[in-house]
Amino acid sequence: MMVVATVSHVINMAVPLLSGMLIAIIIGMILRNTGLVRPSFEAGFAFSGKTVLRLGVVLLGFRLALPDVIDLGIGPIVAITGTVVSVYFVTLFIGRRMRTPHSVRVLTATGTAICGAAAVAGMSSVVRPDPRWADHDEEVGVASATAIASVTLYGTATMLLIPALASVFGLTPTQTGVWIGTSVHEVGQVVASAGFTHSDTILDVATVTKLGRVVLLAPLVAFVGYLETYREKTIVSMGRARALAEGRIEGDYFPDLSQKRGSSMTIPAFVVGFLATMMIRSIAGWLGWAEFLSPTFHVLNTAASILLIIAMGAMGAGVHLKTLLTRGGRGLVLGFIAMLVATLVSFALVIAFV
Repeated sequence: MMVVATVSHVINMAVPLLSGMLIAIIIGMILRNTGLVRPSFEAGFAFSGKTVLRLGVVLLGFRLALPDVIDLGIGPIVAITGTVVSVYFVTLFIGRRMRTPHSVRVLTATGTAICGAAAVAGMSSVVRPDPRWADHDEEVGVASATAIASVTLYGTATMLLIPALASVFGLTPTQTGVWIGTSVHEVGQVVASAGFTHSDTILDVATVTKLGRVVLLAPLVAFVGYLETYREKTIVSMGRARALAEGRIEGDYFPDLSQKRGSSMTIPAFVVGFLATMMIRSIAGWLGWAEFLSPTFHVLNTAASILLIIAMGAMGAGVHLKTLLTRGGRGLVLGFIAMLVATLVSFALVIAFV
C-alpha cells in the first residue's frame, strides 16, 4: 500500500486538481479487478482500511487552529454552521427519496458538507451498511469511491465557478472568501479557487472558513456514529422478528449485536484523538508558538494525507468494478444535487450574515 500511496501522492503533487485519495481508490480497484490482489494482501488491506485510516483522521486535527476560526466573527461562523447542517440533512433527505444506498448518501452528505475526500474517509470509519448485505467492506468501499469521485468532480466545478459568480454579484472580498470557503469541497480546491481572485484577503478568509467547516467533522462523526449503532441494532432486531414470524432460521444472516455494541452515546477513540490534536494546534496558536512549530505541523499534515491515501487505496482494493458501475450512478446524481444545495445555501447565508 505504500507504493500505491507514493504514486497517488506524486500524481496529486503534479496535478493538484486530482485528489490523491481518488487516485489511490482507482489504483486499488485496478489491482482488485485485474486479479493482482493476492490472499496474503488481505490482512494488510484490512489494517489499512481501519487502523491507518483512523490514525490519519487523528493527525488531520493538526491542520486546525480554533483561534483563526473564532477571529472570523459571528457572521461567517453562522454561514459555516448553517451550510454544513443544511447540506448534510438535505442531502440525506433527497438521497432517501432517490433510494440511494444508505452508506452512499451518508458519505456524500459528509464529503459535500465538510471537507471532501478527507471527510468521506473519516465518516467511513463509522458508517454501517445494511447488516443483511453479504460484504460490508465492499459496500463501504463502493460508497467511499462514489462519494470521493462526486466531491472531486463537483468540487472542481465550484472551484472554477464561485470566483466568477462572486465577481458578477459584486461581493466584497470577505463575502467572496466566506462563500468560497463554505461551498467548495476540498481544502486544496478552496485554496486554488481563492487564488484565482489574486486577493490575499480572499485567500486568507476562504482558507480559514474552510477549516471552520473541518472543525465540525468531529462532532458530526460522533453523532452519526451513535445513530449508525442505533440504526443497525434496529435493522437486526426487525430482521430477527421477521425471521421468527416466518419460521426461518436466524443466525448468520442477522448476527446478534447485543453483546458487541451498546446503545449509549459513545465517542469513537479516533474522534477524541482528532479533537486532542486540534486542541494542541489551537493552544500553540494561543501561546504564539505556531510559527516556531510550523515545520512540525507541516510534517504531521503531510503524514495525515499519506495515511488517508493509504487507507483509500485499501478501500479501493475492496471494490469490484461491476458493483461500482451498477450502483454508483445515483450517488453521482446525489452529489450534483448536494453541490447545488451547498452553493445556494452558502450564498444566501453570506448575503444575510456577512
